[in-house]
Amino acid sequence: MRVSILIVVSAIVILVIALVLLAIFSSVIPDIQTITGARNQCSNIGIGTCSTSGTLPANWAIPTYNVDEGGGVVTRSCAYLMRATCGDDLTGQTCSRCGFRTP
Repeated sequence: MRVSILIVVSAIVILVIALVLLAIFSSVIPDIQTITGARNQCSNIGIGTCSTSGTLPANWAIPTYNVDEGGGVVTRSCAYLMRATCGDDLTGQTCSRCGFRTP
């Protein structure tokens, strides 16, 4: 009986330690996306923001997405990711240049 209680208590302690380590390291690991996934997310954000406010989001040109480019992780902005649709001028992109409807 004593041995089974010791085993149960040890298992609970190990489980708690594992959960604490998982919580610590999961917040440190950045969210890495594919380029296509990040582009789709930027497109959805642009469509939503342009249709409600008539302008691209304020953080459109700020690098916020960690994407896997050729085996390396790089932080990119929506403006950079949407160059093919919105043009190469990252600071001059607008809803109309991106083809997003405005109100």
